[in-house]
Amino acid sequence: MTIDGPVTANGVLLTSDRNTKENFAKLDSQSVLAKVATLPLTEWNYKNDSTGIRHVGPMAQDFHAAFGLDGNDDKHISVVDEGGVALAAIQGLNQKVEERNARIKALEQKNDSLTARLNELEATVKQLVARNDLFMKSITPETAVFRPAHTEINPKLRRISMLTRERIRS
Repeated sequence: MTIDGPVTANGVLLTSDRNTKENFAKLDSQSVLAKVATLPLTEWNYKNDSTGIRHVGPMAQDFHAAFGLDGNDDKHISVVDEGGVALAAIQGLNQKVEERNARIKALEQKNDSLTARLNELEATVKQLVARNDLFMKSITPETAVFRPAHTEINPKLRRISMLTRERIRS
């Protein structure tokens, strides 16, 4: 039956009983999603409608080229196929969201761990600086011990030793 024009109904029931189908094949929802993502979608009107009646969707030729559904007919899109493609793409998108959420959770955990380690290191550095300051205040020229033998071996050590003595005296 071919109808040229709108069909109005209170409901349309499409047969979808498993017992009426055969030759089942598993779908790769990521592949379907990738095809949907590149499928040209436009807003348009039918030539025999006024320009004020607008629709949105793919062209049957593009849909057929992308998915190869509905046999050799590239002039129509089956409601069953369009719905099935949309559901498969939604599943593919959901997989991506779940994978991304898992990655975000792992990165948040790693960030929390690194933050805790950084806080520990900062506390340790603060303690070491405080100890060093206390130690440096406790050194006086009378308590400082310099070993000239070491400074004679290395001129750099001699310079450090001189600077340390000057700092202590001031």
